[in-house]
Amino acid sequence: MIKINLLPVRAAKKKETILNQIYVGILVLVMTFSAVGFRAYSQKAKIASTKKLIEEHKKRLDDLNQIVKMVQEFKAKKAVLKQKIDTIETLEQGRDRFIQLIDQISQAIPGGAWVNSVSMKSTKGGTAIILKGAAYEKDDVGIFISNLSARNPFIRDVQLGALTQAGGKGSGPGVMIYNYDLTITPQSEAKPPSEGEKKKEKEKKI
Repeated sequence: MIKINLLPVRAAKKKETILNQIYVGILVLVMTFSAVGFRAYSQKAKIASTKKLIEEHKKRLDDLNQIVKMVQEFKAKKAVLKQKIDTIETLEQGRDRFIQLIDQISQAIPGGAWVNSVSMKSTKGGTAIILKGAAYEKDDVGIFISNLSARNPFIRDVQLGALTQAGGKGSGPGVMIYNYDLTITPQSEAKPPSEGEKKKEKEKKI
């Protein structure tokens, strides 16, 4: 009877199986590392793209903030300019009124009195005119006040602040004059009706 030794064949097959398992393991490792590397590369590219997008948005935000700052500066300059224009218009309107008041005051001065200085001061009721002057007689001061009070369209009130007697300069010995201070409150200038008031007035007429 012939006997065949199968041990070398089995050993060869076992060796081949082990080699196949090693190859498969290496292939799995290579595929795993490739997948991880590709994912890492993709994530890196995505992160770079996101950073770039963030930088673009940040730049745009900076540009918008600069525009907002410029708009705010423009509004501030516009407000200052409007205030200056309003002040100029107020002064223009008050100038004519002041000239009229000075004219009325000059017409009201009696022959025995005169004005040395004219100034203005702010009060709760608006702006008052301060007159400092002198007269030869007390009656001249009284006449001056009466003349001013009679000019109702322009003058609302006249108050005598002080009346003192003193020697007249250059008038010779024994000549006395009376120094006075007057506070004149002008009448409030009538303001033109607003658009709302005009509309209400028209509705009343209808």
